[in-house]
Amino acid sequence: MYEREKASMLSALKPYAASDAAYRNISVNFSAPWVESRFVDDMIAETTYKAAFLIAPDDSVAFLHAESDPPLAQITADTLPSVWDAAAQIRQTYLEEASNRIPEDSNFSGMLDALSDIHALRWGDHIALAASYAIIPDPGMVPLIDAPPYILTTLQILNDTRLAQISPHLFLAGFDDASALSADRNAFLITGPDEVPLGYITWQPMGQGTRIIVAATPLLLLLIGTITWFTWRVVRSNAAAHKKLEEIALQSRYDANHDNLTGFSLRDHFFARAREALTPEGAELTALVYLDLDNLKKVNDAWGHAAGDALVGAVAQRITERLGSNLIAGRVGGDEFLLLLRGFSQRTDVETQIREVLMALMQPLRFEGQLIETSASAGLAYFPDHGTSIEELVRAADVALNRSKEVSHFGLAVFDPTMDASLKENRDLREDLQKAVRNGELELFYQPIICSEHAKPTHAEALLRWNHPTRGRISPDRFLPLAEASGLMPEISRWVTQTAIRDAAEWPMDFGVTINVNTSQLLHKGFPDEIRTLLKTNQLQPEQLTIEITETEILDRIEETKSVQEDLTELGVRFALDDFGTGYSSLSYLHLYDFQTLKIDKSFLSGPDLTEDAKGLLSTMINLGQVLGMTVVVEGVETEEQRDFLTASGCSELQGFLFAKPMPLSELTAIYGHERKPE
Repeated sequence: MYEREKASMLSALKPYAASDAAYRNISVNFSAPWVESRFVDDMIAETTYKAAFLIAPDDSVAFLHAESDPPLAQITADTLPSVWDAAAQIRQTYLEEASNRIPEDSNFSGMLDALSDIHALRWGDHIALAASYAIIPDPGMVPLIDAPPYILTTLQILNDTRLAQISPHLFLAGFDDASALSADRNAFLITGPDEVPLGYITWQPMGQGTRIIVAATPLLLLLIGTITWFTWRVVRSNAAAHKKLEEIALQSRYDANHDNLTGFSLRDHFFARAREALTPEGAELTALVYLDLDNLKKVNDAWGHAAGDALVGAVAQRITERLGSNLIAGRVGGDEFLLLLRGFSQRTDVETQIREVLMALMQPLRFEGQLIETSASAGLAYFPDHGTSIEELVRAADVALNRSKEVSHFGLAVFDPTMDASLKENRDLREDLQKAVRNGELELFYQPIICSEHAKPTHAEALLRWNHPTRGRISPDRFLPLAEASGLMPEISRWVTQTAIRDAAEWPMDFGVTINVNTSQLLHKGFPDEIRTLLKTNQLQPEQLTIEITETEILDRIEETKSVQEDLTELGVRFALDDFGTGYSSLSYLHLYDFQTLKIDKSFLSGPDLTEDAKGLLSTMINLGQVLGMTVVVEGVETEEQRDFLTASGCSELQGFLFAKPMPLSELTAIYGHERKPE
């Protein structure tokens, strides 16, 4: 029972620590809101842990959540030295394994369990289990940084209440102090890492019959029948108890190796089963599918974790129903599954079957009267063509999965070596981008926004550019998704905001600056205070700053977004809805949020020659902006015909190559420097 509890704690902790998302939001770029949501709203809410905390590489506590008893002050390196010792050993193991890693490999090359520890300790007046796990990427699509890992630790108090929860059928009496063990009980000793006794798990001894027989020896001849009957009952009871203990041991081993929601194997168990199945001499077709559920996080956020659990269970059931005995299945992440398939005669049969599974997963799930829609994407690799080991097959299927998501959600992609080349290209570019951010190689270009009435700039939009030392200019459409995937966007966004405000404060022109802000930056705690401080430090008037939010980036966190907008609007900062018309909620956003400027997407210009349909759409959107009292800007103006039509239609401001291309600050100042600010 005790070992089962330890194994269960480590098994439950692994998905939270060994994940790409955790590594990206903790080790690569620490995000306190993400950590709070993941480890408090998700992990603590779903477990009986009494505390969870992150130990940073410098041994400080980077995050802490604990109940009031024992008090928070007791979670330190001084009060829990064994936890910090375990963290040091985990880091040492990680660094030793990392030194043997192939430079371009993002995966941890050793066994994941080598980066964990669990032991008993004293926590205040309690005995507790401390489970620790290194924060590492898994499956490993995030480049490893050159630094020791953070360590996630949870504490579970061992007391009579917990004992009753985990083993109600073993007749365990409870926990006794190490110095006060009752003589009439059997006991299992619990020790700390230093082998110092901490306490005992105790239970009533099962040999009650023996003492009765000894006590009854003087009356043995008179009570022989009774004793014989009683002995038979004891033997039968012991046999039943032994059988029950065997069943419990089997169940404990099963629980340690399988996911409790789906019954699928956990990561290490799946890999072990897959290694046994991948035999070179085997003649049957073998394939590995890496399947990713597309919207589990959204379901958890919208409907709660009970709905998310129901969805995961339904997904597992639909997979099993369609693949049946041909399947070895593993759940290796919250929304990620590995499926090893055998027994098919042709590849077309495998791919047809997987597409049928994907179609089945698109069927809505009814939960508490609501329909929850879902879908999945999948990558497929064949043994031995795409890999001769399970690790190689998983990597190939993961590459194919990423290609599937790039091309279209809800689809299947089969691994091809060219995909691997593309993946390596992206990995190399990500590493170069990380260096560019560290070395200050990124720069801002500015494109003027022109007043249609007097043909002078009113603002200049800040646009991010990257001039790679060997590849030359790289399009933002190419490197910004890599920045997002690598967790670099928060750092890049802060740099863009700081640089644009500083440049606008220093340039001699009498016009302001616009910056593009995504919702994750907008809703980051302290964003209004950051803008307020930057404006004050650089002495830029708030009215000179416009924050553009792309329509497709707006989230449904209405109250939070409105609160940030109202705070900054009251200060004097303006807001623009960018790329208007390209999303599905355009009009609702205008109603819900406080925008002063409407930027119509360039796609509505439909080329140099305006069609009648395009003119009608543009006129309608411009009139809508005017009715709402908004400044209307049209992007992508390239011809005089477009300019004349838009001006005649009442468009306030224009932006496009007809007036100016994006340019460095020095060129912007040289061309428009005569537009002096008033003294």
